[in-house]
Amino acid sequence: MQDPITGKIYARFEKGGYTYIGLIDTETGEIKERIQLEYQWVDKVAIHDNEVYYVYRPLESIQKRYLYKEKLPYEFKPM
Repeated sequence: MQDPITGKIYARFEKGGYTYIGLIDTETGEIKERIQLEYQWVDKVAIHDNEVYYVYRPLESIQKRYLYKEKLPYEFKPM
């Protein structure tokens, strides 16, 4: 996934129901660091302006689905 504001590229992984976001170093192709999103079984993940947006509803719940936002721990200098 690419952040349209910062231009940074991220990889998305899922393991055990949790989603991980990793910043990709475009020069080496390596993932520098990865963070785990707070909730399990998230859907429709998008990154915009160094923040992750996703839809979440507790598993097997009748609760409505809500949009959540988490700030990524990366800091980028303006170009």
